[in-house]
Amino acid sequence: MVNPIIEKAFSYYGSSLFPWNFLVEPMSTETLRHYMKYAIPMSERIKRRLSYLFQRVFLDDLNSHGSGIEVLSSVDNSLIKKHLVEVSRKAVRDFLLDPENEFAKKEHGKHYVYYPFAYLQCLIFSIFEDFSIEGERILLSDVVDFKEVAKLLGYDLTQVARKEYLLHQLFHEVKRKTNFWNVTISGKWLMGKKIVYEDGSLIGRCQQVVFDEKTGKIDHIVVKPYENADLSALTRVGNKVIIEPSKLHLSNVFSDLIVYEFIDVELPDVDSIIIEDEE
Repeated sequence: MVNPIIEKAFSYYGSSLFPWNFLVEPMSTETLRHYMKYAIPMSERIKRRLSYLFQRVFLDDLNSHGSGIEVLSSVDNSLIKKHLVEVSRKAVRDFLLDPENEFAKKEHGKHYVYYPFAYLQCLIFSIFEDFSIEGERILLSDVVDFKEVAKLLGYDLTQVARKEYLLHQLFHEVKRKTNFWNVTISGKWLMGKKIVYEDGSLIGRCQQVVFDEKTGKIDHIVVKPYENADLSALTRVGNKVIIEPSKLHLSNVFSDLIVYEFIDVELPDVDSIIIEDEE
């Protein structure tokens, strides 16, 4: 029997109101505090990424128009919204690929099942704390009418306002008390990790990590494929598969899966998505 929280996550994921519907779901202060320490470092990376995207847009427009006058006179909030939806979809999908992941249970304890709701709430609200692009302050309300979404879902606006204030407090509390650091993942740690497509289909397990001798960065990984795995879109060398790191992301906030970002399909039904270890 599937946990009702997991079922709700699947339902919300397929809604036209995604990802904003995840933001209004009631969560305990303890659970939000737990996920805030994961969300803050990621939110800083996303803000840097958005600033970079807007700089590229500015330069592209500048080259097209031949002048900086009236080019990108205001921030295009639709670009921010599109990027946030993409980031949110990836975060929730990491959970839905393997909701009962043992790594997640060990890492997050009793909070693990609330990950797609609590983590996303902390992440989105953290992004809009002191967020500006080209000197222009950006608020969540500039991107989406959060209160209108809450009304559509039947949530009391007073409760929503309290949640916003609580997340604001937790952001500053956690940021002040926590020492954040960059986690370095070793090649040894990657060995044996399960590689899956975005839809949860199994590819294989990491068998070897090959580094670029000049840069020290990962050049590619060698994967031992599972029997009957669909390898039609991958590069095969003998009975192994070669994958470039640019196609992969490590679901290191929720689980220990390595996801191959290639197939753009809808997730399967709840009962068929749970990944089981092979015999």
